[in-house]
Amino acid sequence: MHKTFYSTLLLALALAAAGRANAQADSVAIMRRFLQVCNDYKQLPIQLDLDVRNSSNIVLSGNDTGDQKIGFYLSREGSYIAMGGVEQLANDSLLLLVNKATKRMILMANHQSIAARLKETMGMQMQDSSVDLLAARYTATEPPPVKDTAAIELKSRALLYHTQLPREEITIRYHAATKQPAEVITTKRSLLSVSDSVYREVSGRAEWAGKTVSVHDSSFYLLKEQVVVFRYRKITHEQTDGLPVRISDRLIAEGRGNYHPVGTYADFVLSRQF
Repeated sequence: MHKTFYSTLLLALALAAAGRANAQADSVAIMRRFLQVCNDYKQLPIQLDLDVRNSSNIVLSGNDTGDQKIGFYLSREGSYIAMGGVEQLANDSLLLLVNKATKRMILMANHQSIAARLKETMGMQMQDSSVDLLAARYTATEPPPVKDTAAIELKSRALLYHTQLPREEITIRYHAATKQPAEVITTKRSLLSVSDSVYREVSGRAEWAGKTVSVHDSSFYLLKEQVVVFRYRKITHEQTDGLPVRISDRLIAEGRGNYHPVGTYADFVLSRQF
């Protein structure tokens, strides 16, 4: 009887270990797909139009909310990035920042290759060796696809203090056929310390269900969720006539190292940092 019991126990432990190994292998495979979707589209030349929406259930500053449209144009000859009223233009030797609201320009030397700028402005392209690091920080799952859109969900293994909620979640939705991203949603959670009276006031509201924390009935917190949604409106790699705007469209060189704003930008204030 004891022999049968121990044999059954060993078999159960072996099956559990095999289940964990299979789950870990599946998670690593999902992580690889996640990195593939995040990085494969980052090839030159590229034009990317992106909508970014920032929102929070607790607004503490202007940075907690807002909408932006961002356009990226990168080719071998240079780059042009437009975000609201701010432009960044670069070629192989110069980088120009233009703020249309303040009518100011900053010109500096550019020591960065276009390939490096692609990684900097659109996220670092992680190598396979990063899969293990990613798997150590997050768990990964794949919900069922919806029509031609697949998804991958990452949840941080680190939990928010005094809760069972992950500190961070990342969801990427992508076109299953092309593997190009359609939407990325990041959620970051933190605890905001509040008074006893505030805690008791909001804890009874339906919209705050599961978002209030009491520790030993002496410390009280509200759960703050910061959500950023990136929507990819356009991704193309077509070889066009070039960048929509170049540094020469904003500045003219008069002699060595002397630059002046031109055209409708002639009244902008230019400062140099080199």
